[in-house]
Amino acid sequence: MNPFDLRGPEFLVFYAVLSSFVLGGVGLARYFLESGPVPQIWQPDPYWFARLRADTDEVIRIATLALHDRGLLVANGDTLHAVPGAASYTRRPIEQNIVQHFEAPSPASSALRSYECRRACTAIEAQLREQRLLPSPGQQGVRLLLGLGACAFLWWVSFTKVSLAFARGHHNVGFLVALSLVVPVAAGCLLWRRRTTLGRRVVQDFQALFSGLRERSANIAPGGATNELTLLLGIYGAVALEGPLRERFTALFPGPLPDSGSPGSSWSSSTHACGVSSCGSSSCGSSCGGGGGCGGCGS
Repeated sequence: MNPFDLRGPEFLVFYAVLSSFVLGGVGLARYFLESGPVPQIWQPDPYWFARLRADTDEVIRIATLALHDRGLLVANGDTLHAVPGAASYTRRPIEQNIVQHFEAPSPASSALRSYECRRACTAIEAQLREQRLLPSPGQQGVRLLLGLGACAFLWWVSFTKVSLAFARGHHNVGFLVALSLVVPVAAGCLLWRRRTTLGRRVVQDFQALFSGLRERSANIAPGGATNELTLLLGIYGAVALEGPLRERFTALFPGPLPDSGSPGSSWSSSTHACGVSSCGSSSCGSSCGGGGGCGGCGS
């Protein structure tokens, strides 16, 4: 039976089902095209995870709090200034730029608007795109082609039916036109993802691997003696902070705590799939998750 000969209500049901199948296929295509083997991560970089999990602002906030915890930035309310010679104790470009930004006392939030601080995150983004954890320009092009292809096909179906309806003297096509306009919105929701499928998996796996660190976040020693605070912030965000550490963060950056950026509430249990060489064994995996070995693995 020719589906274009269906009556109006019946064709609307057909079109809705067809759209669901086409858009579902587009979503599955994106999912599998952006999957792949997890890259080897020899040393978990907190700022690398922060950018994968959230945005540039998150990286700057975490780096600022980490430098303050290490005593390289001194706070007076929500104002920070760098101690003399602080730059010599930093090695990452993002930390160096933040220290330079606070050579003159400034509000902590001013670093979020600093061009130099934001530019330091560009190299981190490039690494994530190179490893296919954030969509590369090529992957963004594939997403666009998938969306355009799905919309073109479904709009052709809709246009053909509308043309036939007009030819047969029917003009009650409003619902079909409305459904057609929903198609690109639905396609955009399916295809516009900040992370790739692989990037989402990495976030899930590392949040599961370091769940023990989050459970004992209230016991993390201040002062930057280990890398645990920065690693906790990078993997989970400020929502994982408790007690004085949370108060310190909210004093520097007032307002609601940024969302953790977790891909979902359920964490993957297959932590061995993360490809972490320095924390891949069962003994080190348990210490990274719940003991003092985390600082060593992440330093």
